[in-house]
Amino acid sequence: AREAARTARVGGGTPAALAAAEARGREYADAVGNGHLIITSIEAIQVGDNVRVTVRGRSTEIIDNLAPEVSQTIEGPIEQFVPDL
Repeated sequence: AREAARTARVGGGTPAALAAAEARGREYADAVGNGHLIITSIEAIQVGDNVRVTVRGRSTEIIDNLAPEVSQTIEGPIEQFVPDL
């Protein structure tokens, strides 16, 4: 979720940045999950001057029929350029 939120924040929270954030979240989770994490949803939304990203998934089965659900939500301010005065 942190990588996805960073993408959304740097992109200014635009619809394109939110879509890119969801794609980045899936890509990153696939890489670090190494096949042991199955992403069920990624949601990136703008909330006022912030963006919020939630990534949900399931781990592979630990024991028979036990595949815990995991989720992480990150919220942070949209980055904006502020010129020197």
